[in-house]
Amino acid sequence: MNLKFRRLLMATMAGGLLATAAPFTYADSTVDLVQALISKGILTEEEGALLMKGRSNEVEVQKKKESKSWTSRVNIRGYVQNRVTAMVGGDGDDPRNPVDLWSDRSVGTDDSINPDKNFLIRRARVIIFGDFGDHLSYYIQPDFNNSGPSSGQTGYVQLRDAYGDINIDKTKVHRVRVGLSKVPYGFENMQSSSNRLAMDRADALNSAVRDERDTGAFYYYTPENVQALFKEISDKGLKHSGNYGMLAAGFYNGQGANRGDVNDNYHFVARAT
Repeated sequence: MNLKFRRLLMATMAGGLLATAAPFTYADSTVDLVQALISKGILTEEEGALLMKGRSNEVEVQKKKESKSWTSRVNIRGYVQNRVTAMVGGDGDDPRNPVDLWSDRSVGTDDSINPDKNFLIRRARVIIFGDFGDHLSYYIQPDFNNSGPSSGQTGYVQLRDAYGDINIDKTKVHRVRVGLSKVPYGFENMQSSSNRLAMDRADALNSAVRDERDTGAFYYYTPENVQALFKEISDKGLKHSGNYGMLAAGFYNGQGANRGDVNDNYHFVARAT
């Protein structure tokens, strides 16, 4: 087998490998492969450049398809929490001093604001979130098992979150959140309910921001290194509040979630992490 034929054969095989690679193959790995073949003398620089030209065009076309596909920017997840509740140890037996937790009305006795419910679905939520381009993100979270207008009724749908993040720059260092969302107040209030312990629901903090959520506008400043730190903490499964900015400030109605404003006064908040 002469040298020219061997090079032609290897170039054909390399081209086949590049052509059959997954559409999500990173360009860097493709460059490394071609460069290795050139350095070993299997391909000439002209042959390598020819292969890379075709592959670069394919990668560019694939990227354009992905950027135009709205389905690649939509994510859906959800969860259901079931609970059985019973008071033990005689707590709440005195009708003059019933158990009433501001942060959790599903706990109580016969004389509480909401009596003991025994078996119940505590939460049933579907979360829809994603991005429209580089400068707008959205997050919508309805809860399908809220209490109804009459005592004992459940299964009512209510919004927990419905907001958009306006990313002032592509790095998301500066962003403005508008809509119904958590108010940047405290540490435990910012945590997901799935990450909290019982001691993380102190009435002193929960009662300061009713429902932990409200309708308003908030500015978040999060440098890239802090974003990386928040992501690392999350990826390792450590206890954290999530990315609510290194600095946050904003104003909101002050009535709680899903309640209209009843006066002309805004509530203001600021938070530093």
